[in-house]
Amino acid sequence: MLESLQTSSFKIIVNCRYEKNLIKPNYQNMNEIFDACVELLHYWGDIVGLTYKEINVWIFVIIEPIIFIIMLVWIIRLRKKIKLLSNHN
Repeated sequence: MLESLQTSSFKIIVNCRYEKNLIKPNYQNMNEIFDACVELLHYWGDIVGLTYKEINVWIFVIIEPIIFIIMLVWIIRLRKKIKLLSNHN
């Protein structure tokens, strides 16, 4: 019942009946979204004086991991506070 579906960049294992009826990605829409995002990065790059590659590195290699680490630390601290408060009651 399971079958491998090979795409250009990754391999997905899906249930055949779902692949045929429900989970059929619209690659045209994904390409349009990607193209819009690339245009947005070019626009932002022009505003701040960076190339597309430079702004891409700043966003996805520097800024995003920093935000992720900050959020992870914040979540851990909040979970500890919740645990402390639930232990007091």
